[in-house]
Amino acid sequence: MRCKNCGAENDDNRYICEVCGSPLYDEDDFDNANGVDDDKTQTFKAVNEPNNQSQNQNDNDNYNDYDEENQYANRRNNEHDNKNKGAEKKSIIIIAVLAVILIAIIASVAAIAHNKNKDNTTSSSDLTKISAQSDSTSDEYSTTEKKTTESTTESTTEKTTKQTTASLWIINTSSSGGGEAEGDGKYENGKKVTLIARPDDGYKFDGWYSNGVKVSGKEEYTFTANQNASFSAVFSPVETQAPDTTSNSGGDIVFGE
Repeated sequence: MRCKNCGAENDDNRYICEVCGSPLYDEDDFDNANGVDDDKTQTFKAVNEPNNQSQNQNDNDNYNDYDEENQYANRRNNEHDNKNKGAEKKSIIIIAVLAVILIAIIASVAAIAHNKNKDNTTSSSDLTKISAQSDSTSDEYSTTEKKTTESTTESTTEKTTKQTTASLWIINTSSSGGGEAEGDGKYENGKKVTLIARPDDGYKFDGWYSNGVKVSGKEEYTFTANQNASFSAVFSPVETQAPDTTSNSGGDIVFGE
């Protein structure tokens, strides 16, 4: 017999549904189905009422047990759902925290890279400026040095030229005794200088000496004036031979003819 309330199948001899406890038959349906009169119906009810009450009690007990099981199952499901929801919340919180940490790390790395690139750019710019300044200083130094060199060269050349063309060289002469030395004086650069040595009687000329070095053996010594110089005329006595006093064949001494 199918229950009209919950649709559960029951034995045909049951009056109450063993699942939900609802009556399986209405009184009118029961009377019409069995075709009995009111007296028989009352008799049937009286006879079956204790059984029906017992059956109803069993059905109620079964229903209560079923309801408790359903409630327990529902509580377990709710607890499981709550645990799942708590785990999901924890997972979401952990993921959010990790995401924040990751973003912070990426931002820090990007900031460090930016600062490093900025420092490198600044250093490169400074090096470029320093190099430019160094090149400029080097160019200025080269230009100054060149000008100084040119000025010094011109000044030296001009001075040398003037000195060469306008200076007077001093020539000194002296005698060691036994004669005279001529030719001392001031001479322009490049001029010819002639020194003359005049020995006294009984002396001969040995040579012209400068700084202890003999430069000429001639009485007249000619050279070009290109520096200051001193010359000394050296004379020495002339050696005389004694007369020959040897007699010729015992004859008289003869002093030359």
